[in-house]
Amino acid sequence: MTTGVPERHLSLEGCTNFRDLGGYQTADGRTTRWRTLFRSGDPSLMTPADIERVRALGISTVIDFRSGSSIRLLVGTLSREARSYRPLALEPEWVDQDLLARWPEASLSYMRHPSARAQLKAGIDALAGESSLPAVFHCSQGKDRTGMFAAIVLGGLGVLDTDIAADFQLSARYFDPGSFRDLLAAVAAQGGEGAELAKRGARILAQTGAPPAAEAMLTLLEGVRAEYGSVRDYALGIGVAEGCLATLEEALLVPEATATLEPLGMEKDQ
Repeated sequence: MTTGVPERHLSLEGCTNFRDLGGYQTADGRTTRWRTLFRSGDPSLMTPADIERVRALGISTVIDFRSGSSIRLLVGTLSREARSYRPLALEPEWVDQDLLARWPEASLSYMRHPSARAQLKAGIDALAGESSLPAVFHCSQGKDRTGMFAAIVLGGLGVLDTDIAADFQLSARYFDPGSFRDLLAAVAAQGGEGAELAKRGARILAQTGAPPAAEAMLTLLEGVRAEYGSVRDYALGIGVAEGCLATLEEALLVPEATATLEPLGMEKDQ
């Protein structure tokens, strides 16, 4: 199917689930700008060819939500080359491990945790900084913590729930467990803390519940509204300034809907 919209998913050899957050519609009819904000799995093992392809995007800021131990062990070329690299660890230990297989509950638990709230605020502030865009944010797999932050950013901009949920579901297609296992093997080869981290990553992968589904994201958004009023109210409640959100709206939204998300099952790589 040819639609004339930019390629959403970038198929890379050493990085899984790297994709564009452009083309999503807001309640007032605006659309998120293409080639400005990206989400991804861990980019640390990008190949030279991957790096050349991503360099063409002009990434200025990399926001890293992996655990502190992952950040200490492995930071790749993309993060080292970026104008701004923001390590903002969201530690798995901040969430009851029994919740890991229940994504909406796990994300709400993160969103309540004081340390996580500070990191999420810092991530939003970083996106609104001077010369911060284009930017990419990521965790290890690019679907859970990354999906939560994507929902906060997109929801704070007024993107429709249906588009936020459809974006979340794309991780079921573009997260590659095999590539993630390769990353764990590279970390384990470092020994010591790396070996322990790889074991933890394998346990988390094994504990992960159903693949990302639109219904799970809609449940999260309902939970946020029940607890905070709206996604925007949540962002304001963790200390994000109105001016920061206004800056993001100006940078990330275009006045008219020039492209929308293709229906699930019809999008394909170019």
